[in-house]
Amino acid sequence: MGQRSLSVLLIHRWVGSRDGGAETHIDLIVEALLKSGHQVDVVTRDGSRVDRFPSGVRVHTVKPNPAESDHSYIDWRVYPHTLLFMVKVFFLVLIRLRLAGRRFDVVSTHFATEAMVAWTLKALTRVPYVHVLEGYTPLEARWAKRAASAIAISEHDARQCEQAHAFRPEVINIGLTESTLAEMRRTDLTRQDEEPVIALMVARFDYRKGVDVLVRAMREVVDAGAQVRAIVAGKGIERPNLETLIKDLELEEHVQLVGPVDLEGLRCLYGRASMFVLPTRYEGFGIVLIEAMAAGLPIVSTTVGAVPDVVGDAGRLVPPEDPHAFAEAMLGLYGDSEAAVSLGVAGMARVNERYRWSELGSRYVAMYERAAGLMQ
Repeated sequence: MGQRSLSVLLIHRWVGSRDGGAETHIDLIVEALLKSGHQVDVVTRDGSRVDRFPSGVRVHTVKPNPAESDHSYIDWRVYPHTLLFMVKVFFLVLIRLRLAGRRFDVVSTHFATEAMVAWTLKALTRVPYVHVLEGYTPLEARWAKRAASAIAISEHDARQCEQAHAFRPEVINIGLTESTLAEMRRTDLTRQDEEPVIALMVARFDYRKGVDVLVRAMREVVDAGAQVRAIVAGKGIERPNLETLIKDLELEEHVQLVGPVDLEGLRCLYGRASMFVLPTRYEGFGIVLIEAMAAGLPIVSTTVGAVPDVVGDAGRLVPPEDPHAFAEAMLGLYGDSEAAVSLGVAGMARVNERYRWSELGSRYVAMYERAAGLMQ
């Protein structure tokens, strides 16, 4: 007799409208659950990406709040909009779905706000929840500790939980599918002769990602005479401020904000770039880092959050908020092609060893099955 199918409810505010690292991670988890024969329902805010899931996934949406937009984490407006989202989701799940006869074996959450809803549902309906820490904050850790199963996507997040909250989540990294690895892989890692070389950044235009630090670093890179052009792919609330900064520093010919790109365009950018840059102020994991390593790109990033754990010996890391140190690291790779190739080779080996989704996906599924009582 085979193992019974689970009914999993996944709650995530942004998966219906964003394409960030957490949202990509959720896509992979959903596909792994479906492949294992489980059923998945998703609750999210209505948006342009609600059709991202396979046809077997039931998607339930709540309407955006009046005047709601893609606010930065440091914008106060994110908090009242988040509270309203939680209230809407609670009544959608508790009333509409349950009155329609929908019952779930386990709830999946990736941020503290959704975990609060899941904990309330657990108190009322006894349905357990799995919490995936997409990054560490004390609030995230507290709600993860209350979950039936807690997963940290990096050793950094697990260590923080253990040191500050006396519990250690299971560490299961994010990974890349075999098809993505094959598409990203380059056979020739030597830098092309044409100038300028491309320093690629892929990120939301959000304060936490530090795009402004890269722009300031580029002023020093250009002044040093290096033929480098920075290309930043993404979108976000900080774009007008970044455009002003680029103009003020007279970098219009050296820093290009290309906006969001599709998967084919993104892989083309990875293929053209000579280095990957991410001057982030905080990073819970950074899936773009493993994409860059899969493409054989040397990395310049910062020492914050999970970056040192993820990158290891495949990049040069500097303190955050330091455009000068960031510029020096970029110039070092620009002037030493052998070191750049060596870091790129180390990155490809690291991805193959640690970040293959074909090996990680089944571990996620097992955590959901364990939370629902199918495994000991």
